[in-house]
Amino acid sequence: MMRAALKGRPVGAMQAHWRRGEGARRLLAAPSNLQRDPLRRDRSDGIDVLRALFALWVVLAHLIPWSVFVQGPEAVPWWIARGARLVAAVFQPVGELHPAVLGFIVLSGYCIHRAGLRLPGAGAMTGYGVRRFFRIVPLYYIAIVAGLVGFALAMRQAPTAAAALSGTQGIDLGCIAAKALVLPAFYPGVYACSFLGNAPLATVMVEIVLYLLYAAAFAGLVWRGRERVVWYACGGLFLASLAMLGQGVGGGFYGWWQNGSIFGYLPYWWLGVAFVNPAFSRACAGRLWWIVIAWVALGLVLALTSPPAVLALAELRKLCFALGVGILIVAMDNARLAGLGPLALIGRAGYGLYAIHAPLTYTLAIYGLPWWAVLTTNVLAGLVIHVVIERPLIDLGRLVRGRLAPPALAVPAAR
Repeated sequence: MMRAALKGRPVGAMQAHWRRGEGARRLLAAPSNLQRDPLRRDRSDGIDVLRALFALWVVLAHLIPWSVFVQGPEAVPWWIARGARLVAAVFQPVGELHPAVLGFIVLSGYCIHRAGLRLPGAGAMTGYGVRRFFRIVPLYYIAIVAGLVGFALAMRQAPTAAAALSGTQGIDLGCIAAKALVLPAFYPGVYACSFLGNAPLATVMVEIVLYLLYAAAFAGLVWRGRERVVWYACGGLFLASLAMLGQGVGGGFYGWWQNGSIFGYLPYWWLGVAFVNPAFSRACAGRLWWIVIAWVALGLVLALTSPPAVLALAELRKLCFALGVGILIVAMDNARLAGLGPLALIGRAGYGLYAIHAPLTYTLAIYGLPWWAVLTTNVLAGLVIHVVIERPLIDLGRLVRGRLAPPALAVPAAR
């Protein structure tokens, strides 16, 4: 485009043109692929159903073994316990990140960009920041407090079980500050602080940082014509992680990298962003069978007694799973669903359910509630949190955004 504009001009005129900065301004003004991605802010029942399935998967992944740990092997029907062990063996043969959490990360990137930033219009960044703040931050701090309360109650009943299930040995003000400031997302030395009565909040902590980095990437790179740097950085980080994991790392560091590190999550979150682009999602969907075959083949290799570079192979398998999740997300986003209203409602309450389930689960299990009652209580608590806390905060965010930032203009959708 620029070549056509300058074609036929004398060399001196072209040099003067660039010296005046007109060429650079035109390049910066050309929308990148991220700026041309379709912008949607409608509610998708398919996305909510998928969010519900991921949330319930995580809840059950904790509820089943915790109930058995506290109440004995008869606490859960044998076929449920055996099924949970089988799922863990298939999806986490070397203790890698839980697949539902990985699915949440890909889904988060997709949903944020689906309704996120596009052109650098007036109030675009302010509107994005207000929406994200009211959507995630207040409930994050409420869930931190809930974790402290749950840990205190559980310690009164069964100190050993409470410490084991919560991953918390005691309340420390320094750890509370580190968790409140999301420091464990960057520094493995305070990773244990991310547990502190509510270990799943480590994922929410990283998501908060990912939201900030998304805005920084648009302001510092995408809107300056340097979108490729984003993808090079994600690809480079993934390759560097393969090299590092291929050499083998300590268990504590690997746990942080997998479960609470911005560096371990960032490539997969931005992969979710990429699936908003129709061309990318179609290209991946056309290769679905190859992705599935690669995932199965890597799983068979990991099932060997001593496979080489085992953690790097697990990371490649995670990438295959994340690609499959991205394809599923796009399909569910465009699906017309009937009869799944209750599941979609649970999905709308998915953040509250995820944020509160750990302290609620181990506390109720320690106090003797059967597993099905704990599951029911978790779902009801998530729905109450959604109605009483989340929705009013989202409405407040819309009100504040409307006063501080007018709606940003969208750009034509990519084809």
